[in-house]
Amino acid sequence: NVMKSGKDGAFKPGILELGLAEDGVGYAMDDNNKNLVSADMQAAAEKAKADIISGAVKVHDYMSDNSCPVE
Repeated sequence: NVMKSGKDGAFKPGILELGLAEDGVGYAMDDNNKNLVSADMQAAAEKAKADIISGAVKVHDYMSDNSCPVE
């Protein structure tokens, strides 16, 4: 993204946070793990991803208060 924005003349310095909605984080399905993950498991992961993006599931930000809500 940085290289493309620089090429396009649209570069803006600063911190950019990318999450699930922006495809900044996720999981890789490749030859090393595709045989270990069933269709049901992948569907559950995709549902969780969609629920996090939509806000139906809230993800706690540890960096906001240095605490884990499940301890």
